[in-house]
Amino acid sequence: MTKTLSVEEFRALGLLQEVNRKVLHPMGLALSVECEDGVAVRFGQVIDCRDDPEGFRYDELSQVKLSFARDLFEAKAKLGWHVQPGHAEEKPSTQ
Repeated sequence: MTKTLSVEEFRALGLLQEVNRKVLHPMGLALSVECEDGVAVRFGQVIDCRDDPEGFRYDELSQVKLSFARDLFEAKAKLGWHVQPGHAEEKPSTQ
C-alpha cells in the first residue's frame, strides 16, 4: 500500500511554502490550495503571473515551516538522497 500525505500535512510541514518559494515563485507561478473550515483539503490551481515583472514574493515566511522542510531535506541528504540531476554531466546537489 502506498503511503500518502494529506494536503494539510504537506502545507503544515512547510513543503508547499518551499515548493512555491524555491521552484514556482521564481518562475512567476504559484501552487494554491483549497481550504474548507481553515484546513487545506486539495491542491488548487497553479496561478500564472509569468507576465508580471514583480512575480510572487512571500510577505512573511513561516520560520517554523521553513525549519520543518529544511530538517526533512537534511535528514534525507544524510542518507544519500539528493536533488536528481537534470543532465548526465550535472552533479547532484544537496542544497
